[in-house]
Amino acid sequence: DMEKTLAAAEKILSHNESREDALLFVVEVNFNRKKDPKRTLALAAKFIDRMTAAPPPEGVSEHDWAQAKTKNIARAHYIIGRIYFDSEQWPSADRAFRGALPLIGDDQLRAAVLNDLAWANYRMQKAIEAVKFYGLCAAIRGPLQDQASKSALSIKAEYHLQ
Repeated sequence: DMEKTLAAAEKILSHNESREDALLFVVEVNFNRKKDPKRTLALAAKFIDRMTAAPPPEGVSEHDWAQAKTKNIARAHYIIGRIYFDSEQWPSADRAFRGALPLIGDDQLRAAVLNDLAWANYRMQKAIEAVKFYGLCAAIRGPLQDQASKSALSIKAEYHLQ
């Protein structure tokens, strides 16, 4: 039951905000429900800070922990980026997506982040960066490939770039 689990996670956080699992769960639920973006941003930032220094839980190998940490930190950066993106706060979205990019292992998520980075840079009138990110997105097979290619060409034409 999602509501009971969310209530339990919120209760844990009210007593102890250092529980990474509860932090990420509340961040994910709030993000998916588009609820309380300011708090979601704060909790996601706290999660990233905590996770970068968190030791592996008992019984989890260093390798498995490193993979889980990287994936979850990337997800938190992505959520922060999407919240800023949706509210058209382009510089903040750009910073968050750039934080996520080197941590992403999944090609389709990488393409989505590159596409969003390209749009954010276009909106900030950084045409060369936008074209670069659209080009990287277009190099990944998937649903964003063709549109990214067209967007790169369109920006090149608009800004008279080679």
